Amino acid sequence: MTDLLKDYLPRSELAAAIGYCEKTLIRWERDGQGPPPTRVGRKVLYLKSSVEKWLLSR
Repeated sequence: MTDLLKDYLPRSELAAAIGYCEKTLIRWERDGQGPPPTRVGRKVLYLKSSVEKWLLSR
């Protein structure tokens, strides 16, 4: 990944880090739950600071 995207996690890495499967993250995206995703082309990325904020709010 480039330096521009260093503060972002791909869906697969986030799923592994929080112990959920990618399908759960996809469902959360669809239902408006979970950390806010960012789309770059066809890739779905998560800003690390947004994920931390979301985790702390749970």
